Amino acid sequence: MGRRDGALVAATLIAFAGLVVAAPTGATTSSIAVTCVRPNDPSSTPTPRTVAYSVHAPDSVAPGAQYALDTDIGYAVPTDAVGGGIALWQASEGGLSLGGDVTAAAGAPSIHGIVTFPAPNLGGGVVEIGLVGFAVTGARSQPDVTERCTPDAPSAVARIGVGVPLVSIGDAAVVEGSSGTRALEFAVSLSRPAATPVTVAFDTEDGTATAGSDYVAQ
Repeated sequence: MGRRDGALVAATLIAFAGLVVAAPTGATTSSIAVTCVRPNDPSSTPTPRTVAYSVHAPDSVAPGAQYALDTDIGYAVPTDAVGGGIALWQASEGGLSLGGDVTAAAGAPSIHGIVTFPAPNLGGGVVEIGLVGFAVTGARSQPDVTERCTPDAPSAVARIGVGVPLVSIGDAAVVEGSSGTRALEFAVSLSRPAATPVTVAFDTEDGTATAGSDYVAQ
């Protein structure tokens, strides 16, 4: 593929599309509308804000396995605060659970840390991750700095497959030769055994090889 002088040509699977089976994307970066209040400041009023967030999670986890969410909220922690924290929820057919207690240092440009959950014991399904809220806590000498923010509407910030295996595919190589055709075989594997049949949709895309002259497009 890609040359006609008989050289060994590496084929890095020429971009297969739609390769993840039934598992939703577990990484999300976006923004969310929240309302913040300062409970220790009687003169303050609720303040609407729009904050950026990112939640990076595995696409798929085994039932009952512990998994981590690398979470970041674009809210600067004041220098006169003790720190900040995030709380998330996990929802599935198995019910609702809460997690959090991320600690960000005073003066940090954002509230960032790891939140962990145990995956529900589902044979197959999806869990949704949402933001309960985040907060910064003022020092004892600065109680008015304490601020708590909650989303204006509940919404999922990530979705994760439970009990759904991921598909991976290996590289392959072939000596093309100057005549005839050669079969190029790719090894396809699952991250773990599947309880039901798995179907993989794919297509090919030109890289160093050109469809029609170097290989037969699929």
